[in-house]
Amino acid sequence: MKKWRCLQACTIKFDSACSRCMSGIPERLRDTSKPLSTIAVKGFNGTVSTVDTVGVNDDGKREYYIQNMPADLCLLSANEYAKDGAAILMEDDGVVLRLSSEEKERFREYISQFQKIKELVVRNRTYEVANSSSDEVA
Repeated sequence: MKKWRCLQACTIKFDSACSRCMSGIPERLRDTSKPLSTIAVKGFNGTVSTVDTVGVNDDGKREYYIQNMPADLCLLSANEYAKDGAAILMEDDGVVLRLSSEEKERFREYISQFQKIKELVVRNRTYEVANSSSDEVA
């Protein structure tokens, strides 16, 4: 498969508040199709955009092309990538790890020795700070 290359200056963000991968760059996608029904994406400031095309990006993840997005912006859904194992964010960098179920369990055991500052829960494929003991921790 031919990898997509950003021919212009573009920004690819790893977004924990984005429920789906999306961009304003149609060339990022393969196996594209029109949505079967209208898919609306709401911005934090109340704006609503419609998905023009659904496809698969070079990482094999479903991604939306939204014509109204800036033509130099891509938002990768952190939750979509964390499904492969784990997404680790540090002060100055981060990584996405591919982990088997057994490796995930060992990783969870390993990090349990560290002090938790916040617990997160996933709602609609986005991360929120857990606000009660009834929230299931992600």
